[in-house]
Amino acid sequence: LCHLILEISFVISMIYILQQTSPNKSSFKSPHQRRTEDNSFIGRLLTISPGDELLFTTDETGKETFDVISLKNTLPYAIAYKVKTTSPEKYRVRPSAGIVKAGSTVDVHVYLQQGYNTVSKDKFLIMAMELTSDSADNLQQLWKTVPRENIMEHRLKCSQVHKNGSQDSIASSASSLDQIDKLNTKMDQLMESNRKLEQTVKMMFIVQILFLILILMYFVISYFFPLSLPPPNPKGN
Repeated sequence: LCHLILEISFVISMIYILQQTSPNKSSFKSPHQRRTEDNSFIGRLLTISPGDELLFTTDETGKETFDVISLKNTLPYAIAYKVKTTSPEKYRVRPSAGIVKAGSTVDVHVYLQQGYNTVSKDKFLIMAMELTSDSADNLQQLWKTVPRENIMEHRLKCSQVHKNGSQDSIASSASSLDQIDKLNTKMDQLMESNRKLEQTVKMMFIVQILFLILILMYFVISYFFPLSLPPPNPKGN
């Protein structure tokens, strides 16, 4: 019985340790996800990530590059959106307009087309408005007639980073912030690992206490209630 109890407690401990120390897939995020989660604008209709600027990485070839605008709708009804830019000849925006359903997120890809290397003066405007089932069929007309005070607006700047290491002044500050964000992310991961380790140690201690209690109960029961066999029946003559 003692051997069985020991095996059960060991198995429970190992299962708990494996669950606590196994990699969490949700903790592995792309650089874009980490940057946008730490830098978001929370508006009355949409949460926009990134919240201040788009960052384009360019190289000597000048090939097309892109960044992503994430539009998150936390409201119980749909929201219509539209994305505009001060330099439409430089960028392709896909999709540039549409609907963000209740509780969902839409990613808008902004492509800096090949041959354009100066973006520091460019800006993007994200517009959003409430949407009803009756108005969803004709968005273009709705944008023309909706009162301006019913439209949420948010502007994003543009900056760029060159792969060879040089960058403009705006991109320099953005890169520094990214470095700080990465350090903060690593620190959070270390603190989370330490917290899980403390939980594991506490669980092991509890398991050991329970095991000792079971052993003690076993010996107490064995001492006060010894196993006795009934006396043999006498054989008749």
